[in-house]
Amino acid sequence: MSNFNLKNTRSFQKHPSWLVFLVIFPVLYFLAITHSFAAAKTNLPLTLQEAEVLSLQMRLKTQTADGNDKITGQVPDTSENSSNSKMTFGVENVLVNTAPINQGDNTIFKIGFQQKIPSADIYGFQTEQAQALSSLAFKKQRGQVRSLHRTVRNLWLDLYYWTQALEDLQATQLLFTHLIDNASSAAKPEISIHILPNLTQLANQQDFVQGQIVGVRKQLGSLVGQDNTSRPLPPSLPNWPTPPTLARLQKNLSQHPKLQEDTATIQAIRAGASLVKEKNKSSFGIGASYGVRQNEFMGGDPKPDTFSAELKFHLSSNAEQQQNKVTRANVAALEAAQLKQEEDYRQLSADLIRNYGDWQKYQQEIVTLNTQQANIDQQSAYALEAYQTNHRKINLLINAYRAQLQLQLNKLRAEVNQAQARVNLMYFE
Repeated sequence: MSNFNLKNTRSFQKHPSWLVFLVIFPVLYFLAITHSFAAAKTNLPLTLQEAEVLSLQMRLKTQTADGNDKITGQVPDTSENSSNSKMTFGVENVLVNTAPINQGDNTIFKIGFQQKIPSADIYGFQTEQAQALSSLAFKKQRGQVRSLHRTVRNLWLDLYYWTQALEDLQATQLLFTHLIDNASSAAKPEISIHILPNLTQLANQQDFVQGQIVGVRKQLGSLVGQDNTSRPLPPSLPNWPTPPTLARLQKNLSQHPKLQEDTATIQAIRAGASLVKEKNKSSFGIGASYGVRQNEFMGGDPKPDTFSAELKFHLSSNAEQQQNKVTRANVAALEAAQLKQEEDYRQLSADLIRNYGDWQKYQQEIVTLNTQQANIDQQSAYALEAYQTNHRKINLLINAYRAQLQLQLNKLRAEVNQAQARVNLMYFE
């Protein structure tokens, strides 16, 4: 077997390039495929749906476990004994009227345990509290996810508006540059009067828009990753269905996750208060101990060890004071939670009415702008015909193109505003 391995080794030594190729080629192939995939993803448009998924992935990576977070307004457990089992160590029958204090013939060293027996109802209260806290945690997470989606959608729509506006400005700038390059000698005097100031204005607008793009990308990147915000966006807005009627949204407002979270908080406070109240009630317990005695009887026999058992009743000496303390804390926590729920309902109701009014307003604004589109297109056609007849009338063409650009920007802003109002209405559905 050893001769066979040696022969194979020598055969590879005759062709070391093959060995290098077999080792290096898979690594290079893997790197090439990985780089191609990353480059392809960079060129893919960042859709709104992907942005939502990326934001959830980043949230799962960065969020800390809040299972042990303190619930605001929850009544704390004020029971004195948090543990039901105890170990006991002690000594009995120590002589104290001697100097120094010393053990006597009847001194016993004891070790034992005590077990507090709670009432059977306390387990039901513990289960109720655990269910209430679990429900609260779930509803809190659901509300946070919905708020995250609303933020991501609005930022994505802002980025869409500014990138589309930049494209419109750049297209108009190219159009004006083309007019300068192809202008006749008769139109040269008009160029410096009309086109050059417009080019300067367009350049200033582009600088402003690029600054807005940088700011929005930074905000959106904190939620979906900065590398993803440099990717292009789809050429059109998402198509969402018409929202339900305002009356229907108002009817279902009580099911909003924020109000559901407030309700779960109130239930958790009540369950916690009931548990504390039950723990403060009187209870009983059992105990057992083993005692070791010292010295011997007069006859020389060792003294026997002892065993003792006991049944204890735990009476709350300040039961009334404890109950009053729990009641006051419970009332204060419940009042705070209920006031918060009422305030949240008023705020959500006002936000719903405002956002629904915005959606209707921008819908009507889009209809008006679409009506103006026909007039602007007609004026542009007349201006182009006049310019082709007489190049000195280039100012008419410039004004028509500027009006067309302004209409495009206004329409784009109205469409994005309506989309953002629609996103805000989804928060209430």
